[in-house]
Amino acid sequence: MGLSALFNHSICYSAEKQNTMNIAAFPKQDVQGQVAVSLIRAAYKTLGYDIKIHRLPGARSIVQVNRGELDAELMRIKGMEKSFHYLIPVKTHLLYMQVSAFSNNKQINVQSFSDLKPYRLAYELGFKLLENNTKGMDVIKTNGPHHAFRVLSEGKADIVIDLKLDGLAHIQQQGLQYIHIIEPALKTFPVYHYLHVQHKALVRPLEQALLNLHESGESARIHASIVKRTSRSMQ
Repeated sequence: MGLSALFNHSICYSAEKQNTMNIAAFPKQDVQGQVAVSLIRAAYKTLGYDIKIHRLPGARSIVQVNRGELDAELMRIKGMEKSFHYLIPVKTHLLYMQVSAFSNNKQINVQSFSDLKPYRLAYELGFKLLENNTKGMDVIKTNGPHHAFRVLSEGKADIVIDLKLDGLAHIQQQGLQYIHIIEPALKTFPVYHYLHVQHKALVRPLEQALLNLHESGESARIHASIVKRTSRSMQ
């Protein structure tokens, strides 16, 4: 390859690299995660960017983004910038989630995080919302939903806490008919996309792009399509 060709190749490679955002996400490709990826991909596409998802344990991924080793964190609860000072939130919410309790004991009735205190709990390591709301409680932090629901099945926990749609999907996929969801949900909350500070120029454009997706109804269509597809694949 001549010098001219080599130079042009380097320019093309740099441009491609600059137009791809490396985004950290939880390892499990759950229903809500699929919706979040689809939404953030659509938002970045309007700005001329592609995305590449890097699936990492929750406790590790946010540290890598904070260090600038990755460009962004797919979705986290509000306020993460208070602990990770190199992160900037995109203030338009990505989506709303519900956290629910699941149990094989039909006598258990919990309606808030404070109601969980008498019970042995299991949930996935790195779920900051749950860590913040179950401090001082009897908790087993697991490697994922398979591990959490196995701990429940083995009698080592009384309750599994998970995202509502993901927990229901796991119960159906694994045929765990003896495990039920406890209604109402413990919490309904928005999650937000976070950028490393080096990409602060993208914050406002992404806020507007996500707002456009919500107001046009496109985000609702994406969500409904993925839930329908997931439900069909489990039948």
